[in-house]
Parts: sequence; C-alpha cells; structure tokens
Amino acid sequence: MSRVKSKFLQNLFANPKPLRLGDITLIPLEQKHLDFYHQLYSSAETVRYQRIYRCADKKQSLIQLRSRLIHWKKGKEAYYIVKQKNITVGGFSINRINYSQRFFSIGFVILKKFWGQEIATKLVERFVKYAILDLKLEMIKANCMAGNKAVQKVLTKASFKQVYTRRKGAKIKGKWHDVYYYHLQKTEIK
Repeated sequence: MSRVKSKFLQNLFANPKPLRLGDITLIPLEQKHLDFYHQLYSSAETVRYQRIYRCADKKQSLIQLRSRLIHWKKGKEAYYIVKQKNITVGGFSINRINYSQRFFSIGFVILKKFWGQEIATKLVERFVKYAILDLKLEMIKANCMAGNKAVQKVLTKASFKQVYTRRKGAKIKGKWHDVYYYHLQKTEIK
C-alpha cells in the first residue's frame, strides 16, 4: 500500500477529522448536518452549475446526504462542511480518487450570502498546498460548467490550468452544457 493511500485511508476514511487551513476549517460531513446540507443544496443559485439536482425538500436532501456518506465509507469520496472563523459558509468534496496515479478531483460550493468574499479562492489555494505538500499528490483535478465564471476564476487563481473542454459534457435540467476540465500538477504549485 502506498504512503498516499495509507494516509488517505487514515485521514479521510477510517477516522475523518476536521482539517484546519488557516481560518478555514473543513468539518467531515455527518448526518447531523442535514439542515445545513438542505440549505446548501435547495438553493437554485447554489446548484445552478452543479451536476446534482436541487433538493426540493428535506427528504431528498437526506437521501442525497446518506448516499454521499455511503460513498465516503467505501473510500470513494469525502465530503466536508466549510467553516470560516467558525461560521458555516459552504461545502467541499474530494472525489474521483486514483490511488495508483496519486490524484483526485475537488469540488466546492459556497452559500450565496458569502459570494465575493474570496472564501473559495482561499479554500482552494490552501487545500491544494496541503494535498500536494502533505499528502504528496502528483495532481489535483477540477471541472466546471462553461458558464460558471466564478469557479473558473477561483481555479485560475489557484494555478490550475484548463486542459480541455468537453462539448455538451453535462446535461442539467434538460439542457446540455460544455464542461471545462482543469489540472494542477505538483510542479506547478506556487
């Protein structure tokens, strides 16, 4: 078992603990966070560019939350609540984990009332340094819809490079959207 895989299993899956990144803390998602999860994924603005469906009610939120927790237990994905200075501001995910090639993808969503405060930029920049320097990853990936200018800006500020565009890469609410794919190599970190 590689050092990265054992550290992943130890830190992300076997016994998830909060991860402190300066004034931002990632709290492992639990079922007790249902109210916040529903607030986050029931907002039309928040999920506009997400590939998940908006949760119309708490029952849908609970089903989606439980599904994410099952994926976490299987070592496929990890989900966090994002807090800044002890105020809950959004969500963060680690997915598409490839242990042998030492990379994963990240995703994030910030509540609308905190948009424009550079929270996502700080979060991604700090997490990237942690993942590359502490977890010894070779690469981190991310993607976003072509229309999501805010996420494109965050990824670019964090030194990600757009590597390709998948035309009509995601269908949301019956409409096809182009998807931009970004990579950040270990050698490109600032």
